[in-house]
Amino acid sequence: MYQLEKGNYFGVLQQVLQERNIILTDIDYVHDQVDWHYHANPYFTYLIAGGLFEANRKEDYYLTPGKLVYHNWQDAHYNRKQPGYARGFHVEVEQCWFERHMLPLHIVEGSLQLEHPEQKTLFDKIYLETKICDQHSFITIEMLLVQLLDNMQHGGKHADRHPAWVKTIREILHEAPADSYSLLSLAGAAQVHPVHLSREFPRYFSTTLGDYLRRIKVTAATVLLKDNALTLTDISYRCGFADQSHFIRCFRRYYQMAPLQYRRLMGC
Repeated sequence: MYQLEKGNYFGVLQQVLQERNIILTDIDYVHDQVDWHYHANPYFTYLIAGGLFEANRKEDYYLTPGKLVYHNWQDAHYNRKQPGYARGFHVEVEQCWFERHMLPLHIVEGSLQLEHPEQKTLFDKIYLETKICDQHSFITIEMLLVQLLDNMQHGGKHADRHPAWVKTIREILHEAPADSYSLLSLAGAAQVHPVHLSREFPRYFSTTLGDYLRRIKVTAATVLLKDNALTLTDISYRCGFADQSHFIRCFRRYYQMAPLQYRRLMGC
């Protein structure tokens, strides 16, 4: 089986930044299929454009723009690119970095698709810093990366032991974040008592229901903002915000900037 060394990926490199044992790679995927292989270091894959199918020995994922996957070191997998243009962003972290920052190398076993909107927001901010790329960017990236890995370590702890209703609620909310929900309807769908759901939701989702839904919608908006043909009104409507003003307020809350500023920094 083929091992890829530090900073190496299958595709055409568009941008590579490296400092403090962190390698950030922006790459165009050009191979229709990549056979089984593994990497020397843990890394994240963030799909920017196109579609990518990925499978490891336990599960598989179909990645669309905005999807985020974490791969532990030496986790074997293969990829198939969907027809057309595809582009991804990788953050690779050398093992000595984990030791230096007192983080366990085996935060997760194998590969993990990250779905919590807070985790995706943190990673999107890392990508945003590569566009700002000034003298403060790498310390910001390091801080965001520590936050993200800590969130993965504690927020996803014992995820395999989560009760069945957690998966049910997560699927409902991600499928239709713009819908109007009542406590009774969610509790009924999850087959738990409303009191139990109210008490336990923050424990398993690390935030309130309203904040979780807002984050899902803002995360979806970051993908659409990369399409310069869409207006803020279009994006507000598609993501389920009450109006453009509501969208802008929520976006500022999580990104500390206006959506149009984010679009300009991304070069859209």
